[in-house]
Amino acid sequence: MSMLAMDAAKRWRRVHGLINALSWDEFLPCIGITVESVDLPAAIPAVLVRDRVILLKRGLSRESSALLVWHEVGHVALHAGGAAFWTSSVGGQHLLRRFERQAWTFALQFPVWQSDVLEAALNGLASNCEIPGTLALVIDDLARSSHQRTRLGLA
Repeated sequence: MSMLAMDAAKRWRRVHGLINALSWDEFLPCIGITVESVDLPAAIPAVLVRDRVILLKRGLSRESSALLVWHEVGHVALHAGGAAFWTSSVGGQHLLRRFERQAWTFALQFPVWQSDVLEAALNGLASNCEIPGTLALVIDDLARSSHQRTRLGLA
């Protein structure tokens, strides 16, 4: 589990308050990010351009769009420089895998998700594009961590 991403999500909550996951379209202009729905290949449901524009695959459900948008916001919150910069550095591919996992952790931790909304988001992604393996790992880590906190009486 990415403590860096979880700490960033906590900091963002302190600064921005509690933001409902489905309210991304109201929140993003406050931080200078716009979203454009475009035709993208199935393997690329969303992409961040210069930390200010998110290109989102047209036709996704509102819930799936929210999860993808928050993932890209996670990159803005955590990773200065962009993918081209990081892949050109030593160990760049390893860094990108770590960054993807961190961005998914942020996407699940910063906004407030209702369980049915998150379930719909995941189901929508599964039917419209491939759910990234890193997202599955993050969900598993968070579930395990939540179970351990509950078992220890810390939740």
